[in-house]
Amino acid sequence: MYLSTVSIMERSTVEQFCKVAAVLEKFVAAAPRPVSLEGIVRDLDMEPGEARVTCRLLLESGLLSPACDYECWTLAKDQGAVTLEDVWSSLSTQGDPVTPTRAGKTVCLAPETELLVAQAFMELQQSIRHLLRRFQLDRVSVSRTGGTACFRQTRNRIRAEEVALES
Repeated sequence: MYLSTVSIMERSTVEQFCKVAAVLEKFVAAAPRPVSLEGIVRDLDMEPGEARVTCRLLLESGLLSPACDYECWTLAKDQGAVTLEDVWSSLSTQGDPVTPTRAGKTVCLAPETELLVAQAFMELQQSIRHLLRRFQLDRVSVSRTGGTACFRQTRNRIRAEEVALES
């Protein structure tokens, strides 16, 4: 009930955060010009479906606006106002409705406990948002390999760690 409104940061969320930040960084660097899905796929080495879902998430979060062309968007905010908090907020809007356990069953808590946990995570989320608000994406030096290299390195490191854990 209450926990469905709280997103709990897991390992996959870190990779998702980096992916959304890399895509948003591309829009900040290009602003006010539009960015195409094809450009994101090419420059960030993403699958088209993955890039489309990420852009749709940013669109639903109010960070992107549709451009005149199909699968092409522009930054909806002033590029100096875009922070990592925007990335966090966009991911928080897609929260999972249930919290799975290792056995794949959902966690059942007493209503009072669930409320306390939800309040704790809401405070944690506010603290994270406050911290992330300080980091503006337009201050990032964007070059041909800037955001792309960081995203690829993080994604590859996480995948290597997951493979090592499975072994």
